[in-house]
Amino acid sequence: MLKKIEEHPWLSSILLLITIIFIFSGACFFMDLNSHINYEAYVLYSVMALTISLILLYLAHHRTEQALKQSKQNYLLKIDERWSSEPIIRARRIIHGLYLQAKKQVADKDNNELVKNEVSRMIMDLHSNSKKINDFIDLLNFIDFLETVGHLFSNGSISEDDANELLGDSIVYFHDIFKVYIKYRRDKKNKNFYKKFEFMRDKINKKNMTN
Repeated sequence: MLKKIEEHPWLSSILLLITIIFIFSGACFFMDLNSHINYEAYVLYSVMALTISLILLYLAHHRTEQALKQSKQNYLLKIDERWSSEPIIRARRIIHGLYLQAKKQVADKDNNELVKNEVSRMIMDLHSNSKKINDFIDLLNFIDFLETVGHLFSNGSISEDDANELLGDSIVYFHDIFKVYIKYRRDKKNKNFYKKFEFMRDKINKKNMTN
């Protein structure tokens, strides 16, 4: 019986409800019309009912924790699979290519901010280049993927450490190189575009700065 309850957590809720009804009915049973109570039977009955209720509550809590843990593992697995998928790898190749070009073009090659700003400019150039549509679509798919990860992060499905570990500590960098395009999309379309990605970036950047 206990195994079936663990396999189907909704059973524990039903049994708990039945137990509460059972306790109430039993209390009425042990009380006659003159409000005379059979105390020994009532106490024994109450202790048994309370014990059953606590067991059911524990099983429900335990099963809920297991379900949340399994759900988190599934999310991490799906993110890892998509991170290694061909469309995302293509986007990462494009980004790295832009980075190498930017390093050659900026005056101070060791200035990371200058390099990132140049990569941001190049992404906007791709956006308006009719000959580079496929490259830009790959980048758009990539940033949409990061927004999905940000959504999972914002609702607590994955942690900061999970996000950093899965994406190679690159979340802040990715946001910085897309920030010009993000602003463009918000100005043109919707001010809420990529808010979850931005939220994740800010949280992780804050944590990195305090470590």
